[in-house]
Amino acid sequence: MFKKIKSILYIPLWILEGIAVGLGGILPGVSGGTLCAAFGMYRPLVACIDRPIRGIGEHGWKLFWFLLGGVVGFVGLAGVGGELLTRYPKETSTGFLGMLFGTIPAQWKEAGKEGRSKKGILALGTGFMGMSATLTCMKLMDAFELSPSAGAFLLCGVLWGLGVLVPGLSASSLILFFGLYGPMLEGIGKGDLGVLLPLVGGGICCVAFLGKAVTFGFARWYEVLSHGVLGAVLATAFGLLTSCGGSGWIWGGLGFGISYVLTAWGNEKEGKT
Repeated sequence: MFKKIKSILYIPLWILEGIAVGLGGILPGVSGGTLCAAFGMYRPLVACIDRPIRGIGEHGWKLFWFLLGGVVGFVGLAGVGGELLTRYPKETSTGFLGMLFGTIPAQWKEAGKEGRSKKGILALGTGFMGMSATLTCMKLMDAFELSPSAGAFLLCGVLWGLGVLVPGLSASSLILFFGLYGPMLEGIGKGDLGVLLPLVGGGICCVAFLGKAVTFGFARWYEVLSHGVLGAVLATAFGLLTSCGGSGWIWGGLGFGISYVLTAWGNEKEGKT
């Protein structure tokens, strides 16, 4: 009885975490999968993908509220996120960069859950160098732009699915690279089905077809993959520092504090439930 009452009291937290993941996921440089992992929701999601009946039976209650918050953050606040980026680019980018840095202590702890040996540290360095090289190449190359279309938004959905399955991968950064970020945000904000349907369809297909492969990899090589992803997250965070500055650092500090407290609370809650 007490456990049931306790789970009801956590509903506002799960919704807020979902909103943070949804809103964070639409901003370049922020990984929805990273925030899922930091809030202790990645493993329940993976469990539902790997064994749907058992996973839903064990985690369905909290995932329902978490995903509800994610929809609100992703669809309901897409227009707000786009407007903030347009009017206050440095402040918004720095605030979310602070949130990204705020999740790193929790990710470090999560990555070492099954041990931290030399191969884990090597994977951390490899992930950092690999992502740094990728970001450098993307900056040196001219943006490869795609025209907005159903196929292009389907690709966006696939990238979103990968962003959820692979913590550290920022789908928005890749979508921005393809020149689809603005049209996508505008379509989501207006509720355009020509954008939403292929976006959702691509995400579902990606999770359905690649979900088991990703869960198998993390189950077998958890230490290596989790540290590699953390290295990629660190590289992404440091790579975004150039887009920040000015009064935005105040918002960066605020974002760090909020994210750190939420992830610490979320991890403590996950360990007790």
